[in-house]
Amino acid sequence: MKKIGVRHAVVSLVFCSALLSHSTHAVADDAADLRELKAEVAAEREALASEREALAEQRKRVDEALMNLQDQKAERATAAAVLPPVGAPQSRETPGAHLDVYGFIQADGIYDFYRVDPAWNATLRSSKIPVTCPGEAGCGQNGETILSVRQSRLGFKGYLPTDMGELKTIAGIVYGYGIANYMNEGGNDLAPDSSGAAAAVPSLGWLVYYQRAWNEKWSSVLGYSQHRQFNIGGQTATSFKQADYMNLNVLWRPVPEMFVGPEFIWGRRKNEDSNVGSDSRVQMSFHYDFGGRIGPR
Repeated sequence: MKKIGVRHAVVSLVFCSALLSHSTHAVADDAADLRELKAEVAAEREALASEREALAEQRKRVDEALMNLQDQKAERATAAAVLPPVGAPQSRETPGAHLDVYGFIQADGIYDFYRVDPAWNATLRSSKIPVTCPGEAGCGQNGETILSVRQSRLGFKGYLPTDMGELKTIAGIVYGYGIANYMNEGGNDLAPDSSGAAAAVPSLGWLVYYQRAWNEKWSSVLGYSQHRQFNIGGQTATSFKQADYMNLNVLWRPVPEMFVGPEFIWGRRKNEDSNVGSDSRVQMSFHYDFGGRIGPR
């Protein structure tokens, strides 16, 4: 009987040991599974955080694009602001008649090392540098000091409220020697004087332009300009003396970037001998503004 009891005790002990060993392995497996689950959760959280950052950045770009679009609309609305239609009463905030004066005074102090043409000493043009001196027309003196204000500018803009809206007028005037190349109508910068020597030809240019916006879509421009030269003694009777230019248009702007419309243009030339030639034309113009960028922003 004692042997049987001992055997039962040994069997029970072995069974308990096996059960305890199985439980230990099960706990270890559960811990490994828990660690793996925690790692997966951490990875999911990291992925979600990255997605949130990407969405936040995308939303920021969308907000910036919307703000830029609103700014562009505001700028276009400001640019498209026009005067009241014909016959509309004047706003109380419309300023009275006034004249804006604009321009600048520029004084250039120059030291010229070599013999530039004296008629062109206020600016340096390579085509006016004499090569053979003395003897060549237009030879100056080496080491010349010049003080010039020839690049100064003066202009006027006038505004006059009327029952038709505000009239906008732009006017300008310029006078100088050897400035014909800056005029659209041509002329001579340099010509022989009565002794045959080269001399700069004086010129007077002026313009007056009126601009009218009839409504948000329609506008007109009327202008007149003139370039007059005071010919010197050596010029021939057929030399250019005066040019006049006038234009009038009516333009339609279906969108801010585009306009289309007819224009009438008239021009006249007068020579030193008072002979006159003139021409006129009608043209239809189409204009479209565009811009963009090629490549990454």
